[in-house]
Amino acid sequence: AAVLSPFVVAIYMIIEVFAYNKDLFYIKYLCLAFFSFHLDLTVTLKPIVPVTQKEQVEYSVAAERRRVRMVHDDIIKDLLSNDSVGPSAVAAERTRVESVELVLPPHANHQVTRGRSWPIVSVLSACSRLSQAHPTLRAIDMFTFRGPSQVGDRLLLKAIVNNAFRNSMEVGVRAEAYHEEGPNRHINSAFMTFEVLDDGGKPRTLPRIRPEPLMSLWFLCLCFQVYLSFNNVSALKMLAARSSWCLSCEKDQLYTLEQKSMLSFKIECEVDVPAHRAFDLLAELSNRPSWDSHYKKCELIQLVDNDDFIYRVVTPSVRHGAMGSPTAANQAKGILQDFILLASKRKPCGSGDPYVIALRSVSLPTHPPTEGYNRGEVLCAGFTILETKDNKSLVRKAISYFNQASPEVLPYISTDIAGLSSSFYHTFCSCSQYLTRNRL
Repeated sequence: AAVLSPFVVAIYMIIEVFAYNKDLFYIKYLCLAFFSFHLDLTVTLKPIVPVTQKEQVEYSVAAERRRVRMVHDDIIKDLLSNDSVGPSAVAAERTRVESVELVLPPHANHQVTRGRSWPIVSVLSACSRLSQAHPTLRAIDMFTFRGPSQVGDRLLLKAIVNNAFRNSMEVGVRAEAYHEEGPNRHINSAFMTFEVLDDGGKPRTLPRIRPEPLMSLWFLCLCFQVYLSFNNVSALKMLAARSSWCLSCEKDQLYTLEQKSMLSFKIECEVDVPAHRAFDLLAELSNRPSWDSHYKKCELIQLVDNDDFIYRVVTPSVRHGAMGSPTAANQAKGILQDFILLASKRKPCGSGDPYVIALRSVSLPTHPPTEGYNRGEVLCAGFTILETKDNKSLVRKAISYFNQASPEVLPYISTDIAGLSSSFYHTFCSCSQYLTRNRL
């Protein structure tokens, strides 16, 4: 366990759990958990200064998780006003489960053991009502302890499936405590993600859920939508923090990283432009076609919030796509590609933390694939802008671009990686010139 970042009146911690078998001499990784402890308002915490690169990345991701928790209520209201499920979906009311537990002396411990296990039992019952099978817990997305329970309390547990996606479902549970004739006290809320596995161990397809807004407002959670922007930013930060980048082309400063059959590339340079100004210019994705030849058209189609945007990007066709793939066949015909991208911009959380502009593909019901365009996918891409000082106290502004090469993206960079061309390097030079021209 370790403290990642203390905020003003809260402590954010990470806990990793391993199992060690002393007879067989092996260590098995079990789970990863994040905890937020809130203190009395009269206590002010001293900040922790991250020293190593790993600590800086963890500190930055902790701040992003805090951001997710703070916008949680707004996301709930947005979902309730934008229901897009079909008429064949299963009513959420059919998955509702309620149970009552009595708090005995062994249950009232400070580790809140039963406060965590009892809600999971109720949630399993709710999942089974939707899937008609035994579900498997994939993740506990949020566990909020609002107050204590006492010996003699009755705990009323209410669980329901909030939303069902293609291969997973999100379930919410609420715990209320009451004693004799006293009023109910809301003491606990939790949101979890479950899967139903087939005989081969792969997630099964699940039926959709039709939410009941008037009856399920108190526990409805959009953790998949909330965590989408978080995953976008954290994935780029984790990719940038990798230490096994290999210099593929010294002339073009092109780096590659092979990881679990996934190829990623990075290109970097230094610019004489204030970091905050470069951040503002690169975050405005609509201007990218002016300097990037790979962007034929870029239009803003949805403003998520002040820091998250969704764009539709059209790119030229590449006639030398990978042989044998559907993408290659479309590219050989000269069909344009388009991408629906979520762009998330984040300012530094502290000294040594970079500006981040993260990109990833998302799906929008209002913008399905259209005829004449091959819908591509961007797994993880974006810019980091880091402002540092060298030994002579000179300020350096380093800009790095990262991309996990999907089959739709690889044809644009494959010749550069092989050393046969420098088109991507020249695009990055155009980016530097664009920043220099607009530095003021």
